Amino acid sequence: MGQFPLQPESKRTSDAEHNPVICPGDPRPYLRLDNLHQIKAAFGSHAADKVRRLVIAKLAQRPGDRDQVIEAKAVPTDDDWLEICLPASLIAQGATPELAWQRLAPSLCAELSMQAFDCDGRKVHVLPSWHVSPQHDGHAGPFAPHALAASDPAAVHAAYDTEWRRQYRADMASVAALLAKTAKRELLLAWQAIEHFSDRSNVLYYKASPYTVDERATAPFVPHEALGALDRLGFAPLLDLHILDRLLDELDAAPSTMAFGMSVSLASLVAERWAAQIEGSLRGKPDLTRRLFIELPEISPTLISRAIGFADRMHRLGCRVVLTGFGTGIASIRNLLALPADIVKLDGYFLRRAGLSDRDRQIFQRIVELAQAIAAFVVAEGVETAEQYQMAREAGVEWLQGNWPKPPTPIRPWMGQHR
Repeated sequence: MGQFPLQPESKRTSDAEHNPVICPGDPRPYLRLDNLHQIKAAFGSHAADKVRRLVIAKLAQRPGDRDQVIEAKAVPTDDDWLEICLPASLIAQGATPELAWQRLAPSLCAELSMQAFDCDGRKVHVLPSWHVSPQHDGHAGPFAPHALAASDPAAVHAAYDTEWRRQYRADMASVAALLAKTAKRELLLAWQAIEHFSDRSNVLYYKASPYTVDERATAPFVPHEALGALDRLGFAPLLDLHILDRLLDELDAAPSTMAFGMSVSLASLVAERWAAQIEGSLRGKPDLTRRLFIELPEISPTLISRAIGFADRMHRLGCRVVLTGFGTGIASIRNLLALPADIVKLDGYFLRRAGLSDRDRQIFQRIVELAQAIAAFVVAEGVETAEQYQMAREAGVEWLQGNWPKPPTPIRPWMGQHR
């Protein structure tokens, strides 16, 4: 699809005090609700229309005076898109609307994503992306069925079947509940040490993971179901940014000898808009970033160039890069050779199998040797028993992470305090 029709000049300049003049053909600010098509398929056209209206109203009600109002309206040819009109007060002297939009849009999109919109008793979150020209790239969002084909409406309708709608609605409920906890800072951080085998008090870094509690649980737990929903619906980067913000606070308050780490989702790694926000959060903080370990997930060959670019950005900021899950997937060796990783974590699957036979133990030994030939630090993940601890140590691994003998805890091990 080509350029969307420009709004007539008479309408765009009817309120010159607040609406800057944009000449036909110029780049223009747009917002796209990337998951509106899925919301429509799962909840119905009425819900999608209501969500769009609520987003437009939210933009107009942002904190500030009348001069800060952002006006938005649906693009007639594709209602996933909103045309944005920035007030003159948000455009710096000499700047263009598109440059002002590029500065404002990332935080605005994150703000909109965290907002729960009420649709007939259901909480719905949107995934907005920002643009300076309408670029139609189909409706295949992160949760779109693989059968989706924009050129075949019948296939689109068939792909969003009853089971898909049920799963999407369940996932959206999980996402809404977890993001509500995140917004209220009710999400716990659980800490697990990456320790030296010969000296358990020698900690490479503490890995932070999200934990939560509810009325049925007697202890904090990892919300695996909700985390899976975040991934499937494309909201995982919001949690990444939240955890990163809290880790920076922890690093600022902790002794200068302490180091912390976190995992980033695949979406944060490969999508420029999320990677740029992570980079922005870290820029200008060398005293903190030198003590921050960024863990990358297993990467497919088609995404390896994006992962390399992300890892390079993290290194330039002073962070150390960790490749996790090494040994699984067809891309593991390629990833290890291509990615500038400082640390490699061996997938716990191979350590568990090492206890089954001499052959499996030899395989584990060879994987350890390969990782040690390329990375400065090698960590055995998933150490659950004293036997596994001994096997990993005999294979020459120097660092371990696992529930034996200390599982993750929401109490800061170095301070004895709850987060």
